[in-house]
Amino acid sequence: ARFGITFANPTASDIFDRPMNALVGTALTTFLRLPGRRENGERIDDAVIRGHEDLELEARRLDGSRVDVLLSTRLMDKQRGYLITIHDISELKAAEHALREAHDELEKRVERRTQALNDANRQLREEVRERARAEEELLQTQNELIQAAKLAALGQMSAGIVHEINQPLAAIHTYLSSARLLLERGEQTSAEDNLLEIQNLVRRMSTLISHLKSFASRSDGKLQ
Repeated sequence: ARFGITFANPTASDIFDRPMNALVGTALTTFLRLPGRRENGERIDDAVIRGHEDLELEARRLDGSRVDVLLSTRLMDKQRGYLITIHDISELKAAEHALREAHDELEKRVERRTQALNDANRQLREEVRERARAEEELLQTQNELIQAAKLAALGQMSAGIVHEINQPLAAIHTYLSSARLLLERGEQTSAEDNLLEIQNLVRRMSTLISHLKSFASRSDGKLQ
């Protein structure tokens, strides 16, 4: 047989689950296959001939199970044969598989966490925009209330001013009419009294206007 086994040690016997004498004389490819392939004896032979590289193969056992092995080849010129070493790497492959699964799970968790953070960021930005809109509406409402309060205060002030000015003006009008009659009658003293009252009323209106001018002027910022 091509690449027939001429000697097998106990390690090979354990890996293939066969007695050493049952391995001797059989073809190497009888117990080996490339992962994921059915008939590949020739390809394994070609790989052994090339040498200088390690092959990951599957060893077939008597019970039909498969064992992951690593095959190394070295040409021995004098004996016109090959020294082939096989190691059981099933635990290593299982660890690699577990590591890949852990890596895939970690990537999925990172992806889910990233998506959750993106969703939270979008929600936060929306809340910030909503709060900004609410603050803008609140500021606008406050300005409208302040303006309404100013207008109400101005209306009340106007009513008070009208009352405070109309009353002296009406009195001045009355005193003037009375003074004219008194002068026509020759009652100069009484007419002068009316003129004095008119002067007092004018002074009162002047004082009121002075207070209004002071109220309308800019404050100096001093608390009293």
